[in-house]
Amino acid sequence: MSQIQQEQYIQQLGINAKQASYALANLTASQKAELLKAIADALTQNTLAILAANAKDVAAAKADGLTYAMIDRLLLDEARLASIIGDISDVIRLADPVGEEFGSQLLDNGLRLTRRRVPLGVIGVIYEARPNVTVDIAVLALKTGNAVILRGGKETLQSNKLISDVIRSAVVAQGLPIDAVQFIDSPDRALVTGLLKLDQYVDMIVPRGGQALQRLCAEQATIPVILGGLVFAICMLIKMPILNVRSR
Repeated sequence: MSQIQQEQYIQQLGINAKQASYALANLTASQKAELLKAIADALTQNTLAILAANAKDVAAAKADGLTYAMIDRLLLDEARLASIIGDISDVIRLADPVGEEFGSQLLDNGLRLTRRRVPLGVIGVIYEARPNVTVDIAVLALKTGNAVILRGGKETLQSNKLISDVIRSAVVAQGLPIDAVQFIDSPDRALVTGLLKLDQYVDMIVPRGGQALQRLCAEQATIPVILGGLVFAICMLIKMPILNVRSR
């Protein structure tokens, strides 16, 4: 992929995500619950295909001489996948933060000011070799009414691609834009740099990984970055008024 093609690819991801975010922002709590249930069902129905894709990642990792610890991080089996899918039910049961009002105050002139929690819009998430994060982040983003652009580690490319495809299919089946969830399916690091500078469309970057990844995002992003790498950063951003946010 040439530099021009890379720029066009990343630009289109941003355009698609921003457009999809408008539909997500208007979903009711019950609609989001139905969406997440549909995602859980779709992942369950595709268990064998997901495990087969993961087996390819594991085989490639072994061929590349990755450590046992690294291979164990990216490994999925039936029990692990079932646990990941089961966690979606926990997210469904969380209170919907969107629309919640807080910090109301009556001014001297009789005007009442109230703060209201709203979706960010588009979140870019960069993470390392853990396929469960693809599910966790997509589900949390949708729960909070946000579109998401995912970029996982190259070690789990096959697993992440199939998982994201299954999630996207479930999104469409609920009558929502397929690009509510997008996955960068190329290991080219130049695309990470492009995502970090996509400030016209992406509202927040969440790096989930080691210090090197977080430092890269903090130094290169032209978009606000949540440091710390917590999966629940997406929900925390809406639930808390102050966070460790860095922007350039």
